[in-house]
Amino acid sequence: MGYYSLGEAYAEAGKHREAAETFEKGLRVDPKHSSSYLGLGSVYQAMGEKEKALETFKKGIMVADSQGDMVPLKKMQARLA
Repeated sequence: MGYYSLGEAYAEAGKHREAAETFEKGLRVDPKHSSSYLGLGSVYQAMGEKEKALETFKKGIMVADSQGDMVPLKKMQARLA
């Protein structure tokens, strides 16, 4: 997914606002892309937006579970622990 890769690149470069906007765009296109929830939640955490991160991870866990995406599911569960 193009938006996911671009969001990851922004996040790795420390451009958290751009990363968040990119992950959000990607989720509007494909709301079942569970790794994008992981990326978006992680960026929210890095920006200190804990409530948004929590909401994003919870939604992402539901999506990942319904899709059978175990790796992002477990990573998001770990972020909530």
